[in-house]
Amino acid sequence: MNRHGFTLMEVLIVIGLIGIIGAMAIPRIGTALVRQSVRSSREAVVAMHARARTAAVQRGRVTVLVVTGDKMHVLSRHPVTGALDTVGGVEDLHSRYGVTVTTTRDSLPFDSRGVGFAAGDTKIVVKKGAYQDDVDINAWGRIIR
Repeated sequence: MNRHGFTLMEVLIVIGLIGIIGAMAIPRIGTALVRQSVRSSREAVVAMHARARTAAVQRGRVTVLVVTGDKMHVLSRHPVTGALDTVGGVEDLHSRYGVTVTTTRDSLPFDSRGVGFAAGDTKIVVKKGAYQDDVDINAWGRIIR
């Protein structure tokens, strides 16, 4: 007898095995995605910090990294008109990564040399679910960790 294809029992066993393996893998994938969101948002905070320092040096004037809620942006005052310019765009970390941002200071100023002149250390914490990561910035505007 020449047999082609699979029996119903074989198909059901394979589907059951796929279901069991999937049930074990889905929670791990979920936690990996949350952890990656936190890491990516931390990298976005570091990039915004670098943008603020670079803009201060390139423009030769004070720039400020501003954190309001879960949004971050860099401001620079025009030397002639006195108007505030937004350097780059506003980074909304909650809508992009689904994280919440807390900080010990809502603005980090940098002088024209790219040196911070805040009164003390600053900590920016990004959190999603049970995972969190932080960016520590010293009083001179350098990222410690």
